[in-house]
Amino acid sequence: MRALQSILLGIFLIVSFAAGAEERPFVHKGVEKDAERYETYIRDTWNPDGRNAAEVRLAAERLLGPDPRAASRTFAIAVATDRKSPD
Repeated sequence: MRALQSILLGIFLIVSFAAGAEERPFVHKGVEKDAERYETYIRDTWNPDGRNAAEVRLAAERLLGPDPRAASRTFAIAVATDRKSPD
């Protein structure tokens, strides 16, 4: 009985791992359009202030605790400064 339970558990684990390996990435055209629209908004609205993107991101991270809204604005400036960075 115990051996049967172990075998069934092993089969269940193998099947569940195999099913997880076949998952496809999430793709949705609406989400993709939203991302493009948001990037356009950031480029048009937030102007870089002359600092490099790394400095602006550090400043935004420091603002997260005391002033989250200012941090959000500063992160937007960082994105507008370096459009190719994934961070």
